[in-house]
Amino acid sequence: MKIDDSLLATSLVNFGWSHTQDGQVLLVHGRLSYIRTSRLVLYSFYKNAVLSVCLLLFVCNSLFSAQNMFDSISLAGFNVVFAAIPIVFFAILDQDVKAEQVFAHPKLYEIGQRGEQFGLGLLWAWFGYGIFHAFIIYFGMLMFFEWGVINQDGTTYDLWSIAIIGFSAVVLVVNLKVAVETYYWTWLNYLGIAVTLGFWFLYSIIYTSFPEIAGQEYYVTQHVWASPSFWFFLVIITCVCLLPDMSFRYIYRNYFPETRHVVQEIQMEGRLERKKLRQKGFVVKKPTIMMLPLDSSVKNSGDHTQKPHLGYAFAQDDHAASQFSLSLGSLLKKQINKRKAKRAARKKKVKIDMPL
Repeated sequence: MKIDDSLLATSLVNFGWSHTQDGQVLLVHGRLSYIRTSRLVLYSFYKNAVLSVCLLLFVCNSLFSAQNMFDSISLAGFNVVFAAIPIVFFAILDQDVKAEQVFAHPKLYEIGQRGEQFGLGLLWAWFGYGIFHAFIIYFGMLMFFEWGVINQDGTTYDLWSIAIIGFSAVVLVVNLKVAVETYYWTWLNYLGIAVTLGFWFLYSIIYTSFPEIAGQEYYVTQHVWASPSFWFFLVIITCVCLLPDMSFRYIYRNYFPETRHVVQEIQMEGRLERKKLRQKGFVVKKPTIMMLPLDSSVKNSGDHTQKPHLGYAFAQDDHAASQFSLSLGSLLKKQINKRKAKRAARKKKVKIDMPL
């Protein structure tokens, strides 16, 4: 008696798994999980590099004294509160393309097979990018406030004023970096960034309002906020830090596009076309995922022999992969037939137009 392994596994774990669920989990959720987790890990190295290198530069600049640049409460809350919520929502919600596009373009799944989203090279690149941002923030802050920039009462900025300015710049840059990396925006993404930045500024002004808690930092935030140069510095330093990243992404997307960039353009064009049709009064539904049997004759004949393996990673049953290959092949055949028909029409027109 031959026992089906899949039925045995189903009876042991007490639940079944359909072909459609298998394709969705592997091609859609597995791919998105890989991209999101990779970005989460890389971003964690990046944001800690920004903060740590700023502290290291201050130590070098203060002749390796024991003085810390930022207060201990701000440092303790950096990874927990001040740079946590946006990346959490990113790691849960972000998606570069829709699920139906992944099924329509299975080549998108190669992003994980090739390890394009995580590796030692990318890890060092993000770490170096964090060091680059730290240098811009720290030395930009020194050049902006150390020479000739004074408060409204004629006094220069002290250490604690510089600390508030520097930490505000770090929090603003690392949170907006998440915004640059985000493809799929929801109200939770906007809320996460707004709440995080708002909480930092609220904490800063409350913390420095009580002399028993703030100590030497008493009323420093109010003193700094009263100066327009502080707000101007935040705008300038954010632009200087993030404009190179945005410029690089623009050049890379337009001149060296990946498969997902092309699919994103196709997805955007389809969205605009559906919008135009709706404006004209047509009822347009969103595309749905349909997975049909590969060969209806095989299904009707009752022959359930195993189909050949097609090489898709982690595919236990290649029904989904076969269907994807079939749909892609039929699409290519249609395009080829259209081109042949156009060529035949041109040749026929040329023969008719030729003089006898």
